[in-house]
Amino acid sequence: GPFDAQLRLQGVLERGATDEEADDAVAQQDALEIGDWVRITGTAVIGRARFIGPTHFMEGDWVGIECDRPEGRNDGSVDGYSYFRCRPSCGLFVRPSRAARITGEDLLCQERLAARVTELERDLAAARQRIAELEAALGGS
Repeated sequence: GPFDAQLRLQGVLERGATDEEADDAVAQQDALEIGDWVRITGTAVIGRARFIGPTHFMEGDWVGIECDRPEGRNDGSVDGYSYFRCRPSCGLFVRPSRAARITGEDLLCQERLAARVTELERDLAAARQRIAELEAALGGS
């Protein structure tokens, strides 16, 4: 069952398996589907799976991800071959073992964090503007 597949995956990853072994364990787990939200394991990068399968650039299966921020390396194309389409610098490819499906709760937390980051970026821009105004006023006296 799913619990056994999760234990197999955990065991494979803990013993430092090859990418192929890890990918097989992931495939036996809960098959990732196009459109699923994923987090790149070991990072804070999240996005949607837009491509799953073999590629021309390397053997084995890959997951093409459209990142929600420009944290990728491409636009869904590699060497002129298009696997999916997204904004420049928002696409990337990882092995299936590095793409972990995330839940609605994870997404809600991510949305809250993104909203807070936007709020802080606005505050920082306003503070920089105020500093520039104060420097101009001091320089003009």
